[in-house]
This record gives sequence, structure tokens and C-alpha cells, in this order.
Amino acid sequence: MIHLRIRISRPLEEVWEKFLDPIIMLQWLGNEISADVRVGGSIRFLGPNAPTTAELANYWEIKDIKEHKVLLLSWRIMGSDTLLVIRFNPIGPGTMIQVNHGAVPVSAKNYHLPEH
Repeated sequence: MIHLRIRISRPLEEVWEKFLDPIIMLQWLGNEISADVRVGGSIRFLGPNAPTTAELANYWEIKDIKEHKVLLLSWRIMGSDTLLVIRFNPIGPGTMIQVNHGAVPVSAKNYHLPEH
């Protein structure tokens, strides 16, 4: 299980909108983005800066969305579907993003993405 918390000094609504903006995603998720942000949709990332390899799928499948609160995504890693939960919580005037990535395959224990 991977846990990550990020505090951002911007209001929740702004963080949510920018997090799901394909133009902004280009800054952190790859050189080519296509995003169909709805339950059953997907976010695809391609290009040399994308966090993808033969072992890591180049898309997240959107399983559920609670507007301004949570995204439930599926990401295929080493042949297994893994769940990625991204929560957005107001904290004072800012926002806390909490990422939980669970059930990562044991075979990925010593696997790391190359820096990009």
C-alpha cells in the first residue's frame, strides 16, 4: 500500500478543477493527455514524460467520482488491476490531497519508474 499526502495552499474547488484539467495534467502526467472525466471514462497519458512502461498501463480507468471530494481509479500494473483513491479535503484556506494506492502486486516490490 502506498500513502501520500500533499498540502496545497489553494482552495479546494480550484485544486479539483486544475487536477482534472488536461492542459494542467501535461505538467505532471505526460506529453499527450486525453481525459474523459466521468464514471466509466479514462485518463490516458503518453509521451516520454508519462509514468508508463511495458509493466505500467498508460491509462487510469475512472471507477467513481464524488465531485470535489474523491476519485476512485483503476491502474493496471504488471498485469494486475490496482486501485488508486485520491481524496481532496479542505484544510483551512487550502486543500489536502491524500493518495492511497493499494494492492500493488508483490512482483512490483523492487520495480521503480525511471526518473522523468
